[in-house]
Amino acid sequence: MKKIIQYFVLTAIAVFAFGVLSQTNAQVDQTIIRELYNRMGENQKTLKSLKSKVRMERYNSQLKEVETAQDGTVLYIPAKGKNANVRIDWTYPQQETLSVVNGKYLLYRPRLEQVIEGRTSEVQKKDAGSGLQFINMSPQELKQNFDAKWLGSELIAKGTISAYKLKLTPKKPMQYSYAEVWVTPEGMPTQVKMYEKNGDWTNILLYTLEKNASIKLDQLGLSNLPKSVKRVKG
Repeated sequence: MKKIIQYFVLTAIAVFAFGVLSQTNAQVDQTIIRELYNRMGENQKTLKSLKSKVRMERYNSQLKEVETAQDGTVLYIPAKGKNANVRIDWTYPQQETLSVVNGKYLLYRPRLEQVIEGRTSEVQKKDAGSGLQFINMSPQELKQNFDAKWLGSELIAKGTISAYKLKLTPKKPMQYSYAEVWVTPEGMPTQVKMYEKNGDWTNILLYTLEKNASIKLDQLGLSNLPKSVKRVKG
């Protein structure tokens, strides 16, 4: 019952709190989008670090199958510009660690005794980036890079998180056609689903969030790897 009440309260906020009753549907949508962008901007300004659980699913349109979800932990420290420092420790279905610090990435695969390394700038040319990119975007960057559409309010993460849903379509060509982004009332992007041109999609959910957790930059690195690990250029 509590979750149902939260859902209807969230929907009511979307209509009433922004003072849009006398406007057309299109005006209502744009007013809500502006308010969400403002909240995302305030969240970005006050975000010093983030720790959360993460779950990722991928859909293969050719096989018509959702790949086994990956579960792990994220440590995130924003940086100037579009860069960010992040570490993701995947625990299921196999152990892997991705570390991105000062524009360089390391992907450690213990079962293969291998580390793939390279620069994030080289990856960004091939990939649109993960859903974490939206955490570090200002309202100006969102307006500049995406056409936005308001899709309503939802309960996500098995009904534990109340969120507003946006559809963001890139204004310039990217690897994905569009992204659906779920934003909490506090302005935190907590789920992103990216749809590629071939019909594939990737869904990334952040949950059990700890904003401004005590995290140091050296915690994000991979400095104590076994000597037997082989390094491969990405």
